[in-house]
Amino acid sequence: MAAEFDIEGRWPELFEQLDAVQRSASERHRNVVAVPR
Repeated sequence: MAAEFDIEGRWPELFEQLDAVQRSASERHRNVVAVPR
């Protein structure tokens, strides 16, 4: 139970990390798409 509450308390931090990961992933995707074929 303690672990669940700890995760609950860190939601903002987790979402921030998730957002950063998604941003970098989309940037990499754009770079890949931008490469001329």
